[in-house]
Amino acid sequence: METKQKVKSIVKQYKTLFPNEYDYVVDLVMDKKQQNALSNNATGKIDGQVLERALCEYPETLSNMIISKLDSEELKWFHSREGANWFAQTFKEFNVVKL
Repeated sequence: METKQKVKSIVKQYKTLFPNEYDYVVDLVMDKKQQNALSNNATGKIDGQVLERALCEYPETLSNMIISKLDSEELKWFHSREGANWFAQTFKEFNVVKL
């Protein structure tokens, strides 16, 4: 199974197994997204210096599920810039910045 499909399957399983946690996290992420939209730090710069910021936030439960179900090469991709961008675009409910 392709890594992207595996992650989609894991997230679907997470939503089914932990619907209350999922709803809670989505609400928190939406609040954070609104705060980031109003914050100067949302641009990723302070005093002309570029900052790294998280694209997504997801619960430890989901993180543990992903870690336990992906092999080392899949995890390496998932944690890469390409993987992070894909996750942020695919699962916008976990996205804390406006892309």
